[in-house]
Amino acid sequence: MGTKQIVRFCLALTISAAMLLEITAPHMAMADAAQRAKSTLLNDKSEPTKIISTQVKNTPTLKLDSHVASMTKKRTIKARFKLPKGTDIKKISWTYGGKPLSEWKSYKNRGYNGAPFITVTQVKAEHAEVTASINFGLTYGTENLAEPSLQRPLYASLMGTYELAAVVNGKTVAQAPIKLVPYDSFRTYDELKPEIDAITAQAAQKNDRYIKTLSIGKSVEGRDIYMTVVAKDQATIDKYQNVTHPAMLNDPAKLENDIQSGAFGDYQVPIWINNIHPNEAPGFDAIINYFKTMALDKNVTYKTTLSNGKSSTVTLNMDDALEHVFFLFLYTENPDGRVHTERYNAEYFDLNRDNSYQTQPETRSITEQIAKWSPISFLDLHGFDKNFLIEPTTPPHDPNIEYDLLMDNMVEQAKAMGEAGIANTKYDYYHIPYEEHRKTVENPKYVSKGTSSGWDDASPAYTAVFAMHHGAMGHTLETPESNEESTKALYYSVAAATDFVMQKKEKLFLNQLKVYERGINNIDDRSVDRYLVNAKNQVIGRPRHGNENFFLSITFCRSIKVFKKIRWKPIG
Repeated sequence: MGTKQIVRFCLALTISAAMLLEITAPHMAMADAAQRAKSTLLNDKSEPTKIISTQVKNTPTLKLDSHVASMTKKRTIKARFKLPKGTDIKKISWTYGGKPLSEWKSYKNRGYNGAPFITVTQVKAEHAEVTASINFGLTYGTENLAEPSLQRPLYASLMGTYELAAVVNGKTVAQAPIKLVPYDSFRTYDELKPEIDAITAQAAQKNDRYIKTLSIGKSVEGRDIYMTVVAKDQATIDKYQNVTHPAMLNDPAKLENDIQSGAFGDYQVPIWINNIHPNEAPGFDAIINYFKTMALDKNVTYKTTLSNGKSSTVTLNMDDALEHVFFLFLYTENPDGRVHTERYNAEYFDLNRDNSYQTQPETRSITEQIAKWSPISFLDLHGFDKNFLIEPTTPPHDPNIEYDLLMDNMVEQAKAMGEAGIANTKYDYYHIPYEEHRKTVENPKYVSKGTSSGWDDASPAYTAVFAMHHGAMGHTLETPESNEESTKALYYSVAAATDFVMQKKEKLFLNQLKVYERGINNIDDRSVDRYLVNAKNQVIGRPRHGNENFFLSITFCRSIKVFKKIRWKPIG
C-alpha cells in the first residue's frame, strides 16, 4: 500500500470517527433529559424527608435482638426495656427517627401513600420489663427493588440508621439504633473503605495472606476507585508482574513450553471480579462479601449440579485456591454512581459503553489495569435479567477475538457459575445467550425462556468484551433481582468460577498464551471463522475483503509513521 493510499485510508477513518461523534449527539440530549428526570425525582414531594435523629442522652438502652432492618425482607425485631416506675404500659408510643411509626408509609401508587411498613405488636409487661415485637414489612410491597414499576433510586431516600424509641408522655424512656437498608449486605460507598480496612486488619491477625488495597484512579467527582489484590503472598504478585506477565507479552511461545515442561515452576493466574453499574447493587455487595471470604475464611462450601444431573457439594479451600489463583476485586468502577444511586457516572455516561473510546476518567483507570494484569477470568457483576443471564453472548461477534481459544471454556465456566448460582438460592433457572442462540439455530422449533438474540459482543465498548481482547474469559452476569438473594447468587457464581479456574488452570492459561502468540505473530487463524455468522446464521468468517490476513500487516503499521509526519494545512 502506497503513501497516498495510506493517507486516503486514514482520512476515511477520520471521517468515520467524525460521523460516529455526530451519531452520539442524541445521547447528549438523552443525558440532559436524564439529568432533568433526576432533578424531578429528588424534588418529588411525595417522598418522605429523611430525618437524622440524635440520641437522647442518658436514656436507657432499648435491648434488641437485631439492629438491621431490610426493605426487601419482612423481619420482626424483639425489643425489651425496663418500665419506669409508675408508668402505664398503655401510654407507651413508638418512634423511629423521631417520627411516629404511623408516618413511615409504604410505597404505593407512585408515592409513600400506603399502610405503615413499621408496626409494633405483642407489647407486654412482666416484672417491670416491657417486651415488644417491632415488625418491619416490605417498604415497596416487593422483595425485589428492581421491579419495573419502581424507580430504582427511591430506596436511597430512606436508607440510614435511626433511633427506635419508646416514648411516654413525650419523653423517651428507652432507645436503640436500627439501620434500615435495602437488603442485609447493602453498603454505601462511604462504608466501603472502612470495611476493607477492618477486614484487612483482621486478616493480618488471622493468617498471612497478601492483601493490598489501592486507589487506581479518581471518579469525575474525585472519589477513589478502589481495587484490592488478594494472593497467597507477596512473591505471587512479584512473579506475576515481573516474570509471568512480561513473558506473556514478549515471548508467549517460550512461556508455553516452560510451563508444559515444568521449567517455569509454580505460578498463579488472576481472576478479576468487577462492578460497573452501582445501581445494580448486588454486584457491589457480592464482591465485598467474596473478598471477606477470601481474606478471612478457610473454606466456602456450596451446592451445585454436575453435568450428569446429579447434585453435588463443593468445599473450596481458600489456601488451596490461592496456590493457583489470585484475585483483583474492583468493587465498583463508578463510585459517584454508588453515592447517587445511578447507573451512569457524574457526567451521565454509561461506563459499560465507553471502553472503546475511553472518554471518562473511570474507564481509563479500568482499561489501564486490565492491560496491566491481563486476567484469565473477568467477571462483571450486573443486573437485572429475570431469567439470570450469564455470558457468553449471541452473535454478532467481534472478529478481533480468538473465539476458538475462548468460547468452549467460557461456556463451561458459565455453566459452572449458573449451576452454583441456582443451587444455593431460590432461583431455578439461568441461561447462557450463546447456548440459547445455538439451540435455536439447531432446532427452529426450540422456544427459549432466556435470550437467544440481540445480546452480542460485537463491540469492545463493553468491559467484559474489552477484557476478552486481552485473552480473558469475559463474562457479564445479570441477576434477576435487587435483594439479598441475588447477592448470594453472584457470590456462589464467583465461588464456582474460582473452582473452575483452579481445576483447569494450565489448560486455560495455555489457551490465553496462544491468544498472545497469535497477536505477536500476526496470525489470522481460520478456526475463528465458524463463530462469525450473519443475520441468517450463515458462516461468513472474518471480513478480509480479499486479503489473505484480516489483521493489519506489520508493514502497514510501520507506514502509519509516514502518515503522522505529513504536515496538514487548514482547509479554507
